[in-house]
Parts: sequence; C-alpha cells; structure tokens
Amino acid sequence: SNYSRHCQLPVTFADFGMSPSTLQWCQTKGKVIFPSFNDELIAPKEKISSENRALWERWYGKDMWLWRKNCFKKPFAFALSPYDETLWLDLDCEVMKPLEPIFDQIQTFDFAIADPMQDQQYNSGVVVFKKTTPILPKWIELCIHHNDQFCGDDYALTALLNNEKIPFQILPIEWNWVTKLGINLFINVFHFSTALGKNFIKIHRGI
Repeated sequence: SNYSRHCQLPVTFADFGMSPSTLQWCQTKGKVIFPSFNDELIAPKEKISSENRALWERWYGKDMWLWRKNCFKKPFAFALSPYDETLWLDLDCEVMKPLEPIFDQIQTFDFAIADPMQDQQYNSGVVVFKKTTPILPKWIELCIHHNDQFCGDDYALTALLNNEKIPFQILPIEWNWVTKLGINLFINVFHFSTALGKNFIKIHRGI
C-alpha cells in the first residue's frame, strides 16, 4: 500500500521461490520474472575454505547454508529487468516517499548504490541502474565462477566495486536507511535489514 500511495511506476517481481499464493498475488500487481540459475554452480559448504566457513557462520549462523544459494540469483534478476532503467528494492524495504527522483542518480553514471559506511560492505537492497551498465555482467561472472570466495551477492558486488575501475554513483543514505540507524520517518526508503529488522516487520508490519 505504501508503494502505490507514493509511486505510480510499473512493478516487476522476481520469483526466487515464491509460494503459489504469493506468486498469484504478485501477478495481480505487476509482472513476474523467473531468474534462471543452476544451483550446482554454487560451491557447497565442503568446497569453502575452513576460514571462510567459520567466519560466515559466526556472522549469520549455521542456517546460512540454507539460503546462501538464493543470494546469488539477484544479479540474474537484474539482467532480466524489462526496463531500460531499473530500481531494485529488496522485499524488506518500505517506501516512505515518491521513488521517481532516484532515477536522477543515474544520469551521470549508470549504476548507483548506497554508501557502505562503517561496514565497508555495499548493500544491494536498493540499487538503481541502467540495463547497459558494465557492472552487471561482471557481477554475474563473479557469482558464477568465484562464489566460493563470497558469502553472498553483496560481498561479490563489493569486491567488484572496490577492485574494478568502473565509475558508479553513491546514493544518499536516505535511499537505503537500514535498521541499525534507528527509526526515521523522513527518509525515502526504510530497509529492514538484519534479523532485528525482519522481526520488526513481523510484529509491526512496517513503520
């Protein structure tokens, strides 16, 4: 309801494993794309270095191996976007203001993402990009051939943005305001990241 109240842009949903009822609901609201991805391309736990296994499980818990494969589907969903210019919003994002102004952020460069701040980790929960961005095929390449080095898609994207000399735009923080920054009613997109954010959504259904 927040989306339709603030924005009239067309919507496309990415099916990463929806239930039949959820898929049916999405189809009444917009288009649905089905990212094609071979799960066998994702390095299993046994192929990950012991150092990375321990680190990732300390960060996310041992259940992370259940959802890790789905993480790498995101750049494939980006590639299937039917639009020349796309705004990606994770499912745990709440729209607080009109979204149209975010497309001004890709008039100079063709890819924009929020500043990682102290985490040094780019968060792909809110990304605006042009279909022709050279970042996308490179991101996909990392997710296919070097995923044993990364816990998920954000980590692969961060490595790419830090190591490749491809210019991109930093989004103002109000476009991806994450849970740990506290409640803020004056931002554009509130991202209920982390387990704390997910629990907040379950209890309060948003802000």
